[in-house]
Amino acid sequence: MASNSSSAYDLTLLNAIPLPGRRDVELPAAPSIVRPKAPKSKQQLKRESFASAVNAAKVISFALVLFMLFAGIIGLRVRLSLAQHDTQKLKNELNIVQSENVRLNMQLNSMISDDMVEDYAENVLGLKKIEKYQIHYFESNSTDSAVVFNNKG
Repeated sequence: MASNSSSAYDLTLLNAIPLPGRRDVELPAAPSIVRPKAPKSKQQLKRESFASAVNAAKVISFALVLFMLFAGIIGLRVRLSLAQHDTQKLKNELNIVQSENVRLNMQLNSMISDDMVEDYAENVLGLKKIEKYQIHYFESNSTDSAVVFNNKG
């Protein structure tokens, strides 16, 4: 619902804002007549051509230095990439060798097991297990000592 009210607005605050001043428009400058300059002497022409040649040489040498820097950076990145590739190949080879080492150690451990040693001793060397009656123990009241007979020195 709309209501009619007679509210007044305080517009005095707007007086504090300065109005933009009027600017004068500048007219374009009157055209000037271009007159040809006096012809240059041969010495002035030589000096100017030498100066332009020096400037061209500076620009070319600066461009060459930049090109050499970029070529060096690219060359170093290529060498870095090759070194990383070689490193990865060596890491893969190391993993293969380590797994082969584990396999060979397991094979060695299986060959040295007690059962394998016992089987080798009985079948190849012709040894037999010791019986209980073959074991003799002795006791001594004296201190342990060893004597060497027929000592030739």
